[in-house]
Amino acid sequence: MNIFEQIQSEVQVREKREGILPADLLDLSPPVRRLMTHITRAGETTVAAAAEHLEEPPADVQQMLDTLTTEGYLEREKQGEDWVYRTRFARKRGHTVPAPRNCLTISLYHDHLVDPVYIIIERDTEDIIDSLSRRHKNSPEKRVGLTEKYVEPRDKFLDGLDVKVYRLSGYDLVDKKKARQTVCDLAEFLGLGTSKIDKALGVIRYRSE
Repeated sequence: MNIFEQIQSEVQVREKREGILPADLLDLSPPVRRLMTHITRAGETTVAAAAEHLEEPPADVQQMLDTLTTEGYLEREKQGEDWVYRTRFARKRGHTVPAPRNCLTISLYHDHLVDPVYIIIERDTEDIIDSLSRRHKNSPEKRVGLTEKYVEPRDKFLDGLDVKVYRLSGYDLVDKKKARQTVCDLAEFLGLGTSKIDKALGVIRYRSE
């Protein structure tokens, strides 16, 4: 099965989407992810450019792009004699996108966000490694490497941006004695009121003492 057939097969069995979240790219098979990542990083593509990147016949790539458009992965616009394709990002699936893997995909979608604000919830490295050891049967060295794989690209990306970044301790957030002040400080940073502080505190799972 060639890349065209793989993409056609995978996309057609998935639910039609109203756009995708950046983190969704990691759930795609390598052929689909390769094409979608290329388009996302480039900002847009034409049939000719995508065909050159994939080293596939333009006719096949045209069908491939049209299928991704029909299924909600892409949007297209007529420019002169050509169609220009862009990633169609979901806009109505919530205001936040909380997931550790955002550390790996953040650079793909930053330019598509309007006045983004990044909230970094910090955890102690040793605690992360201990958490990984309970879920993955791999060596301590690999756990350390996986932790660094997430943290380093995140910090490198954010250091080069002129955006609002708020860092808070994950431990303060789940500590009953510190949670209220932590949530109040975050609300102030975001320019929110305090009327829903108690509601926010009500959904926190506190650490047992």
